[in-house]
Amino acid sequence: MKLATNLALFCLCISLPLITLADEPTGEQLVLKLCSLTNNTQLCLSSFDTVQFDIQNANATGITLFSLKLASKNASAISMLIKTVLIDQTLEPSIQQALEDCSDYYVDAVDLINDAVVALLANAYRDVQTWVLAAVIDVNVCQDALKNYNGAMEKDLSNKTKIFLHLCGNGLTFLKALEKIK
Repeated sequence: MKLATNLALFCLCISLPLITLADEPTGEQLVLKLCSLTNNTQLCLSSFDTVQFDIQNANATGITLFSLKLASKNASAISMLIKTVLIDQTLEPSIQQALEDCSDYYVDAVDLINDAVVALLANAYRDVQTWVLAAVIDVNVCQDALKNYNGAMEKDLSNKTKIFLHLCGNGLTFLKALEKIK
């Protein structure tokens, strides 16, 4: 009798995680649920429309990975924009220096986000958070360096940076949800 009771409890303990995982949403339903947790639901949802993403088979890890890769791609594009602007030899020395510093910060941010992707694949969630937050700090330092300049390029860079920060925030929000699922 005791053996049968222990066996039944063992089977129940094994099946509970399966039941919980089976109840978790997947695909589009999961994307909607996760995006509703972010600071900008519409921006989050639109990020999944921008490039090829297999939304039907999406799981929390894949969504988090996609978000981090999109943040990395965004930071790379901003870095290239800054390098293009730096070609202009007519820039004021102070703004040129600020942009050179920003270029370094964005290169670092790309590397940090890429490190976060590697950490995510290794299920090292604390490391993911550390690398993403470090990238956010780098980009915020760049923003602070440019806040005294009001040209069109600086405003454009500021808007692009806001998107990068939202993407990083999305990744961190998804990571929190992923930690609860796993």
